[in-house]
Amino acid sequence: MESINALDLITDEVADQSAEAAQELLKQAGWSIIAELGRALAQGINSTALVIYPISVKLDEYKTLLTDPEGFEAKYNTLRKDVAKVSAALVAMYEQHEGKTGEPTVDELPLVNALTLGYTKVQGHLEQAIHPLMLNLVTELEAVGITELTIEENKDV
Repeated sequence: MESINALDLITDEVADQSAEAAQELLKQAGWSIIAELGRALAQGINSTALVIYPISVKLDEYKTLLTDPEGFEAKYNTLRKDVAKVSAALVAMYEQHEGKTGEPTVDELPLVNALTLGYTKVQGHLEQAIHPLMLNLVTELEAVGITELTIEENKDV
């Protein structure tokens, strides 16, 4: 006879209740939740500019200081491509709910669910792949004495 683990039963029950509660929230305020997920993703994408843009301005200078300039540039290019893909995904998802507010109709619930999953997956990629890659680039620069990524203003303009 197979033993039953009470903790597993409780965990499954809690997970089921959480899923039901989340589904109910989406029924009541789905478009507001979707808009917030989009805003959070946009903020995460915008934060990448704090690393991407300064590096783009001084990439050639930084490469002269690094022990593996080609590897650094390859990672930097991967970062830029990933951010571009995530940005495109954000735009594609946003276009599906632009201007929608309030409670979704029964017919709109599948779209709300799909967008929730989409935003969650893309946010996960941003947090689990893009942000660590940015941190890796910053760490490499710190190792050669570059501790701040700044952009100097052109005062001659």
